[in-house]
Amino acid sequence: MFLKNIFIALAIALLVDATPTTTKRSAGFVALDFSVVKTPKAFPVTNGQEGKTSKRQAVPVTLHNEQVTYAADITVGSNNQKLNVIVDTGSSDLWVPDVNVDCQVTYSDQTADFCKQKGTYDPSGSSASQDLNTPFKIGYGDGSSSQGTLYKDTVGFGGVSIKNQV
Repeated sequence: MFLKNIFIALAIALLVDATPTTTKRSAGFVALDFSVVKTPKAFPVTNGQEGKTSKRQAVPVTLHNEQVTYAADITVGSNNQKLNVIVDTGSSDLWVPDVNVDCQVTYSDQTADFCKQKGTYDPSGSSASQDLNTPFKIGYGDGSSSQGTLYKDTVGFGGVSIKNQV
């Protein structure tokens, strides 16, 4: 149910103020392939209790460094640039790395180009790209941040293309 709500929210966010590029009608749903990437934990999950629990008994659990992400393959631009993006379950925004992105290494296991490994977006390669001349900057809970310029372009996923997405 949770995953269904995520994809409904993503679909609504992408479809708002958008025009499909085809007039083909479907049964009402778009299939979206995604993968779940689970980061190894630095610490084990512990419940702080020993012994047996009865059915439906609540057990307090402390999660340390629990990180699960949902990723989806999308295309961006009139030339269908392929990217694998993380579906941010806490945001309606779609962030993609620009071809000229400067990756900021935060963790020891990251390479210098870690943020380019799942694809980058080159606005100059898309005839539908529109630079909105609007800078953005967003900070995250771990202290990292992203900044850049907003663009409007075509976004595709699950066999559907949506024009004029910011």
